[in-house]
Amino acid sequence: MTSVRTTGSLLVAALVALSSCVGWRSDGEERLEELYPTPAAPPPPTEPVDPCPLPDDDSLPALALPDIPDGAAVTGQWAVRLVQFGSMSPAGLGPWRIRLSDHFLAVPSADGKSMDLTFCFQDVPLTDSDGKPISMGKTSMSENTRKAIAAVTVTVPAQIPAALPLPSLPVPPLPPSDAGTFQVGPVAWLWGVKSIAHPVTDALPTADDYAKDKNDPRIWDQDSDSHPGVTMAVESPPGDRYMARRSVWSFGQPKVGSYWVTGPLTFAVTENALDATNPLLKTVAPISVRSECTSVYQLRWVDSTYTCSQVSANSKVLWRDLPKP
Repeated sequence: MTSVRTTGSLLVAALVALSSCVGWRSDGEERLEELYPTPAAPPPPTEPVDPCPLPDDDSLPALALPDIPDGAAVTGQWAVRLVQFGSMSPAGLGPWRIRLSDHFLAVPSADGKSMDLTFCFQDVPLTDSDGKPISMGKTSMSENTRKAIAAVTVTVPAQIPAALPLPSLPVPPLPPSDAGTFQVGPVAWLWGVKSIAHPVTDALPTADDYAKDKNDPRIWDQDSDSHPGVTMAVESPPGDRYMARRSVWSFGQPKVGSYWVTGPLTFAVTENALDATNPLLKTVAPISVRSECTSVYQLRWVDSTYTCSQVSANSKVLWRDLPKP
């Protein structure tokens, strides 16, 4: 028979052995973890980044605008945004992404057959392919230049009731063109240029033209600052560029709601430097259309008291709820 003392000795020995095993297991697991670490958990999936984002802000509250009274679409006002996705490569760098958003207030003619657009402002962010802001080649305009451009309205031609049917008007069928689609345009918007016979197609004046003839009748000091064309400030390299500029737009098949109209926009931009304070600024990088993006025109009815200041303050939400292209 095993004595109590012997049994106690065996129990102590067993506990010591067990303790040693537990310590070994702990040390061994740590060593294995050092040699073969547990793979980290994969990161959560990220939302895909829209390569062609519209200049909207989903965090802002919706605007409370009044309903359109009967017949007001013909006599009232529309806030208009033209969003154009392009790319450019100043000095051979890039290509960088440029998004031109031109904002207007528009009033239909009395017979509803055309619409006059008054310029409010232009937003032109320039970024690399990852969305990082780029300063080289980025331009801005003074308030004096903005007002001078706004003083000349842009008229969208008489076929607009068919192409952009205003909600309170009878909407006629959209007639197809020879290509089987329908569009209104081209419509030309000129800066610093006048007295050209064919605004859409005639060549714009160049720096050579200005150097040869300071009184070239096509060149217009539109902002009255004693420099040809319109003056645009360039961030980098710094200086002022005196420009002749043309945008040409064609408005495609629209979608129409109770207070909005939207559709695809085709655009082309031509910019010529007539002169500059910095010789480097006399070379203008052309703007190419980004084929992977759909440029759009967007109209939203606002009442007759709406101002360009309100368009600017609410530009991130005014057209946000319209259907996307």
